Amino acid sequence: MMKRLFFSINPSEDIRNSVFNILKEKEELFPSGCVKWVKKENIHITLLFLGLLREENMEKISLAATEALEGVDTFTVNFHRVCYHPPKKVPHLIWMEGESCPELSSLREDLKSSLQETGLKFIPENSFLPHITLGRIKAWEFKRMEREEIPEVEEEVSLSFPVESISLMESVLKKSSPDYNILKSFSL
Repeated sequence: MMKRLFFSINPSEDIRNSVFNILKEKEELFPSGCVKWVKKENIHITLLFLGLLREENMEKISLAATEALEGVDTFTVNFHRVCYHPPKKVPHLIWMEGESCPELSSLREDLKSSLQETGLKFIPENSFLPHITLGRIKAWEFKRMEREEIPEVEEEVSLSFPVESISLMESVLKKSSPDYNILKSFSL
């Protein structure tokens, strides 16, 4: 059986509540149906998307993650603004953008290398900017808006939290919104 897998950082309930409050403020700016907003329980940072992999690879994935996390200590991630993404084009997302973090980049690279050494076939994204997706924009609805009707979402924020673990997640796609299930957590 195939599973749609990714590694994530799942913030605490307090941080999720803070992010969700910002999301709700932005939601009020848009006409109904223009943006598919993220459910509070789905708020996370995608560390590494793996795609569709066979269930029998779970042990390999777990061993690779354990190896990649050896010697990694808790660190802090910082988020500094809410904005559209990509900028200067028809945006696909409204997200909370994080600051580059050497510990996070190193963890991601170690995880990617460790997984590739197992022989698993996945296509890792080349660029990485820590972010928390707040909503996915329905492009056809967005394009129908006049330029002056497009809501201003840009906002400076200050949100930091410790990264103490990562999780192997399964994404179950549904028409309304995906469900994310934690398959295994790995402490730092």
